[in-house]
Amino acid sequence: MREEYQNARKLGVREYKRLVLEGKNPYPTVLDRLLEGIETAGELPMGIYEIPLEDIVGTRTAGRTNSFAANFMPILGENTEFAQKWWSLCDSQMEEGIRDPIKCYEFMNRFYVQEGNKRVSVSKYVGATSILADVIRILPKRIDDDRVRAYYEFHTAFNVFPVYDFYFSVEGFYPGFADMLGRNMEDPWPDDLLKRIRACFAAFSKCYAGKGGGHLELTAGDAFFIYSRVFGMETLLEDTDAVIGQKVTRLWEEFLTSRGKIKLQDTPEEPKKQTFLLDLFTRPGYSRQKPLHAVFLYAKDPENDRWTYGHELGRNYVETHFRGLVKTSRFDNCESDEALEQAFARANEEKADLVFTTAASQIEGSFKAGITYPSLRVLNCSVNVAHSSVRTYYGRMHEAKFLMGALAASLAENHRIGYRAGAPIYGALSHINAFAIGAAMVDPLVKVHLKWAGVKDSRWKEELEEENVRIISGPDMIQPTDTAREYGLYRVRDDGSIEVLAAPVWDWGKYYERIIHSVLAGEWESAAGGDRNRAINYWWGMSAGVVDVILSDHLSYYSKKMMAALKEGIINGGISPFAGEIHSLEGLVREASAPRMTNHEIVTINWLNDNIEGRIPSFEELDGESAIMVKQNGIAL
Repeated sequence: MREEYQNARKLGVREYKRLVLEGKNPYPTVLDRLLEGIETAGELPMGIYEIPLEDIVGTRTAGRTNSFAANFMPILGENTEFAQKWWSLCDSQMEEGIRDPIKCYEFMNRFYVQEGNKRVSVSKYVGATSILADVIRILPKRIDDDRVRAYYEFHTAFNVFPVYDFYFSVEGFYPGFADMLGRNMEDPWPDDLLKRIRACFAAFSKCYAGKGGGHLELTAGDAFFIYSRVFGMETLLEDTDAVIGQKVTRLWEEFLTSRGKIKLQDTPEEPKKQTFLLDLFTRPGYSRQKPLHAVFLYAKDPENDRWTYGHELGRNYVETHFRGLVKTSRFDNCESDEALEQAFARANEEKADLVFTTAASQIEGSFKAGITYPSLRVLNCSVNVAHSSVRTYYGRMHEAKFLMGALAASLAENHRIGYRAGAPIYGALSHINAFAIGAAMVDPLVKVHLKWAGVKDSRWKEELEEENVRIISGPDMIQPTDTAREYGLYRVRDDGSIEVLAAPVWDWGKYYERIIHSVLAGEWESAAGGDRNRAINYWWGMSAGVVDVILSDHLSYYSKKMMAALKEGIINGGISPFAGEIHSLEGLVREASAPRMTNHEIVTINWLNDNIEGRIPSFEELDGESAIMVKQNGIAL
């Protein structure tokens, strides 16, 4: 087997020279060196598992590292004792296979060999894809880092789903995968399911690699989950390689949407043509004879749901505003997967130009439809969603909540304010915290009593009454058929009657007008800023006129003057609730000298301000509707 060693050595020397020319380390990574200065959380013996050879990237110590190039191919001369042992092992591998497991350490989904470097080298040379290993896991210290949070999801999932074939590197994918398969993260998954998962992944990874997936940022596991969400995991055992390859191609742009590359567009692009309505009469594509068709898919009936009713007002506005250049239609009660799927099929049959889904719970169906019907421009009313096939739109409601918190504190004589929240989805905690910060800036002694309407058997009204809270931030909008006045910021009088003091306003008509205009003006593609694989999230606020606060006529002129000054500061950028020193219930979040939080940091807030009396509910505490929303668009609980 001297010839085999010569061939392997050529591969090693070639890799060595390439890395040297690129200024990179030409040898396998040494874990001991990698961990220098890194605080870890201990070691766990995992047992013997089959691990992917491609994920073995180094050695535990520097020992025989210089015998191999980074690809684990040998580089020592063929007359060395090392070479003789290598080709002897290669002989044994050809005849009997390698039966003894190697010993290695796993850190952040990568493996580092303690014993068995030559076995790894020979196995890689002969084209094996996996090897038995006695694995010891080194846990990273828990820190607020995307990679570490995703890794701890893997660590938790491994207790019920002990597979090393692939891993998910995006936070939320493991719970999502479990939910897709009707499993949970607490009870061990049956062996037959684990075998099917591994078989499905093997079928997928073969086609994915053949399309060049190894050159993308996301892991093969991440791509496998995205594929399974759209086409179903079990189809991988039924489809031919050709069909799987075609489906992979259809998802390619989704794969290219890099993690973290979400463009939060916080300011609408100004129309390039101020006289666009006149110009559109001659613009090819849309006219009064062939208007743009926008379809609205509502999760509920607008006559019975305050959130949907606001969007229905917006739909009516744009149809009137564009004077025949835009026609709209709507489908109600598209809450179930089946109803939403049927509505999208109808929209596609009708050759719709735009489809708006108005609830965060509809994001999964919107994502699938965006892949299934590539000619549709699909938008979902949510934020922080990393899909290239679906754009999202939402309001910077934290700006309005900041103003309302300041007003509430100025009126709460007992330093107590109530805040009724829905579910802990992305953006919700920024609303709560902005409200609390605005309140504390007016009254440093104020406490915000946080209650969640989206938990099982919620008693938020009764609890606030028991805690003697009279100034309350309730639901943002009034129920269309409800005569109650418990919305916006209101006061509960001594006799139990309600006085509305202020209310946040979502001007969905103006929002839809801006988005539709971008299509009419041919500016839809330019929104990505030259990166067509970047997820687009429209996140507009007071400066765009899509979010506001209306005030009661009964407020004093001092209150109105304060609110006007704060609003002007928000619009011109002089005031931000998330600038300067910030404290959570756990301690310091940002020092006074820190820059204001970025858009992404605001959207993904997962803490509560230090003047809040309350907590974030666990997933198990949520009611059915809230649980669905959090699964699809919620913070990690």
